[in-house]
Amino acid sequence: MTSMSIEQALGVWSQLEEAREGKASYGSDVAEIYAFRLNPHCPKMLHGSDGDEEFGPRFEANLKWLVGMFEKKRGCKVEILDDTWFHRVHVKVTKLGKD
Repeated sequence: MTSMSIEQALGVWSQLEEAREGKASYGSDVAEIYAFRLNPHCPKMLHGSDGDEEFGPRFEANLKWLVGMFEKKRGCKVEILDDTWFHRVHVKVTKLGKD
């Protein structure tokens, strides 16, 4: 079960689309996804602290669910490049086959 709004999911989905097309602002096929984008209701994150113990796992679960859906629907492989789940993660998106 995810705990993100449609608006949050679509915002991150658009970042994944940009990376899939090699146009991500962070670096062509790598998107930089900030944790608060999937949970803006965590004030600690907005003020630069490490957040609470529940936030990291929630962000991780939301992002992994969304990435799984993106891979299935868009025919690509998404690799999460970081192993820390508090402020941001970087994900590399690679197309599989042709559109």
